[in-house]
Amino acid sequence: MNALAGRLKEAAARYESEIFEHYRHLHSHPELSGQEVETSRYIEKQLTSWGIQLQHLDMDSGVAGVLKGSKEGPCVGLRADMDALPVLEESDCPFPSQRPGVMHACGHDLHMACLLGAAHILADLREEIAGSVKFIFQPAEEMYNGSAMMIEHGVLEHPKVDAIFGLHSYPDLPVGRVAVRQGPMMAAVNNFIIRIRGRGGHGGLPHLAKDPIVCAAAVITALQTIVSRLTDAQDALVVSVCSIRGGEEMRANIIPEEVTMAGTVRAFDQALCRQVEEHIRFLAESTAHAYGCRAEVQYQYDLMPTINSDQLYPIALEAVQSLELQISNPKPSTGGEDFSFFTEKVPCFFYWLGTGNRQAGCSYPWHSSKFRVDPAALPLGAQVYAASALQYLNQWAKTE
Repeated sequence: MNALAGRLKEAAARYESEIFEHYRHLHSHPELSGQEVETSRYIEKQLTSWGIQLQHLDMDSGVAGVLKGSKEGPCVGLRADMDALPVLEESDCPFPSQRPGVMHACGHDLHMACLLGAAHILADLREEIAGSVKFIFQPAEEMYNGSAMMIEHGVLEHPKVDAIFGLHSYPDLPVGRVAVRQGPMMAAVNNFIIRIRGRGGHGGLPHLAKDPIVCAAAVITALQTIVSRLTDAQDALVVSVCSIRGGEEMRANIIPEEVTMAGTVRAFDQALCRQVEEHIRFLAESTAHAYGCRAEVQYQYDLMPTINSDQLYPIALEAVQSLELQISNPKPSTGGEDFSFFTEKVPCFFYWLGTGNRQAGCSYPWHSSKFRVDPAALPLGAQVYAASALQYLNQWAKTE
C-alpha cells in the first residue's frame, strides 16, 4: 500500500461512523425515482458543510457538488444513484424503511453513503488536488432516465467533466472484493410489446374465430429460435417474454379478439440489438399471418450497454490495487444501468463493490424485499471512490 492509499484508509477509518450514519439515515428514509427531494436536501447539506460548492442544475432532485483543488487540472466525476424501489421491506435491517412499500433494495443508499464519505475525505485533501472532483448524485436510475436528465441539465459542464467513475453494490461478491473489469459490464436493455389481433368467438366453435391465444403461443415459441438458431452462439443474448394477457378473466368459453405480450432483450452489442429487433418483427408478423391474425410490434431501446473505458481500466486497476483490496473479474451482468448514458459522453468506469456476507444474511439479490448490504463495505466503497479520483488526477499530472 502506497502512502496516499494509506492516508485514504486512515481517513475512511476516521469517518467510518459518519459514513455509517449517512447510510442509516438514507436507508430508513428512501424515496422513489424522481421524488428524491428530501434525499437531495440531505446530501446538499453535507456537501456544503465540507466547503464543496453546489452546481445548480434546475432539477427537483439530484445533486452535483464541485470540489476545486489548489492547482489547475481536469475534472473527474464520481457518481452515485439515489432512488429506492416500490418494495415492502422484509429484511432484518435494524433500521428499516420508515416508508411502507418503499425501500432501498438495490444498494443505492450504500452508494450515496460511500460517495459522501469520499467527498469528506477528498475535501480534507483539496490542497493536494490538481484539478476538480464533481460529486454526482443521480436520481431516477431505476426509471432509466436520471443520468440523461442530468446530462440535459448540464451536469457534465461548468466545469467540463473529463471522466467518471461509478460503483454498484454486488451481493455475489463478499466484502473486501471489487470487480474491476475491462469492456462490457452491464447489458443493453431493449423492451418490446407484441399485440396479436385475431377474431374473437365461442370457445366451442373455434373454426369460426381466428384465435390470437394459439397464435401468441406460436409466436412465443418462434421467438426462442432467435437465440438458439438465428444469432451467433458466441454472442451473449437474452430474449425473454415476461408477460402475456388475453381474454376475459377465468372465462373458459370466450376466444378473445387480442392478446398482448411484453418482453425484454439483453445484449452487450447495440448492432446485435438491432438485428434482434428485425428478427422479432419478422417472426411475429409472419407467424401471425400464418394463423390468420395480425401482429403489431413496438420495440424500444431503453439503455445502451455499460462498457468500461479501455483508457480508464489501468487507472481503476491501480486505484483498487493500491488499497490492497481483492480484485475479481466476474462475467458481465445482463442487468442494465443508466450509467451507460454517461459512457456515451465521456470515458467512464464502473465497479462492482462486494457487499455480500452470507453469515450476516447479506446475500439476497438486487430488488429482493430481503436485500441488505454488509455495512463493512461502506468505508471500502468510500476509499474506492476517492482513490479513483486521485489516481486519475495524478495520472493526468504525470503526463503534463
